[in-house]
Amino acid sequence: MWVGKGGASAELLKEIDKQLAKKETVKARILKSALSEHEAKQVASRIADQTGASLVEARGHTFTLYRPRDKEKP
Repeated sequence: MWVGKGGASAELLKEIDKQLAKKETVKARILKSALSEHEAKQVASRIADQTGASLVEARGHTFTLYRPRDKEKP
């Protein structure tokens, strides 16, 4: 996943949410153009809050999110 200059847009949040539901863990990279006003960790924290995920790690322009998958009913 890439976070572009549009930042945490609705489409991006929807895609991250979909990937978290499928895989539990998502790794994303923030483009330099998206960091004009905020630091990478702030952007990653905001995305984590908006998707209900936990920010596992933020290094440089890359961050990892985790959200446990919902258990399917038998």
